[in-house]
Amino acid sequence: MINLGDIAVLMDCHVGICDNMGSYALEPGDSGLVVDIVEDPEYEIAQVGLLMAGNIIYVQQASLEPLE
Repeated sequence: MINLGDIAVLMDCHVGICDNMGSYALEPGDSGLVVDIVEDPEYEIAQVGLLMAGNIIYVQQASLEPLE
């Protein structure tokens, strides 16, 4: 389970969307601070906002694991 304030690590290749609508190619092992969690019950998909290099980048929660 990912919570606000966690450090989360990507487990697969992923294209993240920045809060300014730019896109970022992310690799397994990239990590960031969880600053936002957006759940969409209609589609059963959760997006997580990660603070990475001064940007908030949104990725699917299913692609993340919390750093222990």
